[in-house]
Amino acid sequence: MSNQHSKAIKALSAALHKRQYQWNITESKINNIFDLCHNSNPQYKENQDIALQMGMIDDLAYFAGTATNVRCQILAFRAIGQICFENKLTSNYVGRNTALINLALLTLNNSEDNDLREESLYSIKNAAANSWETHSTFILFIPSVVKILQSSSYNALRAQCIFFIGVLAYNSSLREQLIEMGAVEPLVEVIKSSNEQLYPTSAALALACLVGGDKKYDYIFDNAKQLPNQLLQAFEATLQKRPYPPGSELYFTDWKLMMGLSHLCRNQTCREAMIQKGFLSMIEIALSRPDQKLRKYGLDALWLCSQPSFDDKLE
Repeated sequence: MSNQHSKAIKALSAALHKRQYQWNITESKINNIFDLCHNSNPQYKENQDIALQMGMIDDLAYFAGTATNVRCQILAFRAIGQICFENKLTSNYVGRNTALINLALLTLNNSEDNDLREESLYSIKNAAANSWETHSTFILFIPSVVKILQSSSYNALRAQCIFFIGVLAYNSSLREQLIEMGAVEPLVEVIKSSNEQLYPTSAALALACLVGGDKKYDYIFDNAKQLPNQLLQAFEATLQKRPYPPGSELYFTDWKLMMGLSHLCRNQTCREAMIQKGFLSMIEIALSRPDQKLRKYGLDALWLCSQPSFDDKLE
């Protein structure tokens, strides 16, 4: 880490640790931490690690829960989320941090500020994306997330809820719980809405991972003709390292998309539509890549595409 970066993190950490937030902490200082831990910074992982070592996650959580300035609370949650971005060590810490989990859930449920609710969930979602070991804790947010999707009109918050369900949907051990908690229907409604502000492709991927291949839900995929095409377009963009939708800042993970697509191959309507749209060529490209997860789900999809029908559910 550069000396300048180290000093910036240590200065904010010292002020936070002394609980001097009313005098010493400003929006610019917290934004500086966000920038240092952002993936556009070549040293972001090192910066994240030192932030954890210095107790900054705990200090930011205390600040988020006690500051009287809502804007600074928002930035504190946002900074926690960025400290967890693509970092398993910091994400595991957040997943085991009962005080922070309770604060984020309380904020999500009770705050009157939708931006604050959004960032509280963002901080947890980024941790959940990396810390599968603590998903049993993160699933406690699902009832609140489902309720928001059913009742809120604030699209930025609802979109964050879609992303959160999607993160947990990749974990096969949680799927039955997520279904029982009512995660399926809100995803279906988002897909039907075609509201780009809610990222229907992310909802489609979450739905495919949750119930794709389950014959009880074939009616959803039989009636959602646009769903496989959305995922194929996202997969093609991802293979080319481009965002999807075009012009957005949303990047998918290739193996996660392939997981969802492989599940969709169990549905005859989706399978035939995907093959017609060139899915086999995309699988060929995926199998040439070194990532083992991408290759695994690519081989699953290739085998499924060669079969006429299925009587069982993809595990």
